[in-house]
Amino acid sequence: MENLEFLLKFLNENWKGLSFLSMLILLLWRARGWVSSVDSRLTVVDSRLTTVEKGLKEILDLFLKRGSPVAEGNSPLTLTDLGKEIAKELHALEWAREQTKTLAEEILGKQSYEIEEFCFQYMRGQPVVSEEMNQRITKVAYEKGIARRDVLDVLALELRDELIAYLHK
Repeated sequence: MENLEFLLKFLNENWKGLSFLSMLILLLWRARGWVSSVDSRLTVVDSRLTTVEKGLKEILDLFLKRGSPVAEGNSPLTLTDLGKEIAKELHALEWAREQTKTLAEEILGKQSYEIEEFCFQYMRGQPVVSEEMNQRITKVAYEKGIARRDVLDVLALELRDELIAYLHK
């Protein structure tokens, strides 16, 4: 009985603090659940964004490569007759062999598809050709009535073939 009286007295004197503590515990408990649900939803959103990003990249790749006058096929891409003609005019094979000497280290351990992606990115990145080659690329694009990007694709495919051949030596 004495314990019960002590407990009632304690509750009566400290009801504000105990109420606050109870509310704080309840609030923290609810916040934990809310944070957990937000985390799981963010994970789902991140997963969906990754899927959308991959899909858009595939669509963009298909769009850029399928309509190309210089390349055909899906995997591996091959040069069309126009692409082969441009490769001869630019001496693309010799250029690709020279580039292979400096790029060989960067493609070690890569699969063929990764090498192809590397070559397209390499050609669309910083200026990688001499000023003379740049002028020839622009001239060929103008004379053939195609985009400069398509001429760079010819060089990228020749470079890809040389790099893959280098890996299989």
